[in-house]
Amino acid sequence: MEAMKKEEDLTARVEKNIIEDHLLTAGDKVVVGISGGIDSTALLLVLHRLSKRYRWKLIAAHFNHGLRGMEADRDEKFCHLLAQRLGLKFESERLGEGVLEGMRGASIEDAARRERHAFLEKIRRKHKAQRVALGHNRDDQVETVLFRLMRGTSLRGLSGMDFKNGCIIRPLLNIPRTEILNFCRINKIHYREDS
Repeated sequence: MEAMKKEEDLTARVEKNIIEDHLLTAGDKVVVGISGGIDSTALLLVLHRLSKRYRWKLIAAHFNHGLRGMEADRDEKFCHLLAQRLGLKFESERLGEGVLEGMRGASIEDAARRERHAFLEKIRRKHKAQRVALGHNRDDQVETVLFRLMRGTSLRGLSGMDFKNGCIIRPLLNIPRTEILNFCRINKIHYREDS
């Protein structure tokens, strides 16, 4: 009974976020960025569950940065198999060798993020999707604000990420990582862990 309640709690919270913040409408096509990690895996599964009610068409999209060798390849395979199991279209792309090292004035993380976002936007346009859903949660939000504060930022920068920024949506943004972990544990959901 408690497992069912927890499952419904996370799904209901995501649904509430989507409705209250006007993140999606019925029948939308949504590219879901999936790394294979806990947040994006939980997001894909929750959106898939809700898609039956709202007639969303989901496309799972994985960007392989190639920074972790065979481990990164196993992440990509995991994402592909998950999409297949759910009956979803799957798109993936591997970053060209040496691309990140050649970028000036940016950390590897910033450069990788930019490349990943460009890939997701390309997939969104290819499928004529209305949105790209990302699995950022409340813990990521706190981390972003602290990072910007340490780096020195304006008051606007201290606000962190938004639920919606153009075509990008973050339905998990007010949900703590512990709740996502609990959802996965109770429902025996497998995900990849970055070493």
